[in-house]
Amino acid sequence: MSTNPLLIFNAPISTIGLTLWEVNSTLVGTRPELNVIAGSNITVTGSDNVSNNRFDLTINGSSGGGGGNASITIGTQAALPGTSTTSAGAVYFTTDSPAAYVFNGNTTAWQSFGPIFPLTPPGSSTNYSQLNFAAGSQTLTDYNDGHAFILQSNGAFNVRGLYKSAPDGTFTVYGAHLLFASSMSSSIRVGPMLRESATGKLVVFGYSDTGSTKTIFMTSASSPTSYTTDALALQGLAVMPWLFYKIVVDASHVTYYVSVDMQNWIQVLQRNLTSDFTTAPDQFGYGASNQSNYPIMMRVMHLYATTP
Repeated sequence: MSTNPLLIFNAPISTIGLTLWEVNSTLVGTRPELNVIAGSNITVTGSDNVSNNRFDLTINGSSGGGGGNASITIGTQAALPGTSTTSAGAVYFTTDSPAAYVFNGNTTAWQSFGPIFPLTPPGSSTNYSQLNFAAGSQTLTDYNDGHAFILQSNGAFNVRGLYKSAPDGTFTVYGAHLLFASSMSSSIRVGPMLRESATGKLVVFGYSDTGSTKTIFMTSASSPTSYTTDALALQGLAVMPWLFYKIVVDASHVTYYVSVDMQNWIQVLQRNLTSDFTTAPDQFGYGASNQSNYPIMMRVMHLYATTP
């Protein structure tokens, strides 16, 4: 047996039911590893030091696929493995659906949980350029899972946000965010953004609220402060608290989609490329304009661009 420290108990070894011939230890990096001999189960019984609540921890050393063989796997829904070859306690996250699965070993089927969406965070805000930032007008905070973007009220159309280079040629932008907004009787516009670097022209696609009308929209502007037009995509809908956006840019059109599950997409708008841009957008990100009486907050947790 190794001389590396394995476990330290403030109790005799007989109290925890652990015999020396059932275990041995090796050092994995800087951490001791407990190796259980096949066929032996070890139960450690203990209690906390405040209320003496007892607990049992059982380590299954069965060579037949005990709990120690459980795994966490990420893959497509179609690749979900059969339960006959799956250990109890296995967890499977899907990359193309809002479902996660757990196999408890007591049934012959996976248990589905969700919605749990596979998200692609936008990455550090330092990888983006700031659009129309002004002192005291916005607050941007980075987190591991995305950005918190708080935009103060402004009496006029004024898009602020972040952008970076898009892929060459045909590309698709995916985006999603949590949103808090109280527009009262003035307009807000929030969502993924396309921008043309040569001209500064931009579009914001997402959620709009004028107090009485809630819409999915596309707003076009010749600059962050020069509104051009709104192209209504959907009106009078019950907007889901979590909505996914997709924008496809090809050689002649920009096509806009929404989804609630990242699997099934509804096309809500298509416009000629030159309706809103001189040539074509070559940058993407997210933007917001807040003409309401109160701040709005975007929690951007999903944003990326890809090529076909």
